[in-house]
Amino acid sequence: MQIKDRPIPIPNPTLSTLIAELGEECANVQALIDQLKLPHQSYTQQAEILAELLAVAIHLNTHCGEDFQTMIAEEMEKLPDDDEID
Repeated sequence: MQIKDRPIPIPNPTLSTLIAELGEECANVQALIDQLKLPHQSYTQQAEILAELLAVAIHLNTHCGEDFQTMIAEEMEKLPDDDEID
């Protein structure tokens, strides 16, 4: 089983789903950046890629808002300290 096929070991199913979706969006961003690096693109192609990148950036900004950050912080607070684990 590849790493990307494994479930995220977070008990909170909402947070787990949001993290998985974040990973997918980050992969999408990387693909768009790679497309921008390709030579010999028309201005129309560049505009389409940049428009998609803008849409993804807006989505990520919304996705990674205060609620998401709070869920991560709450999950971190539930984790035991390393020195508490035997």
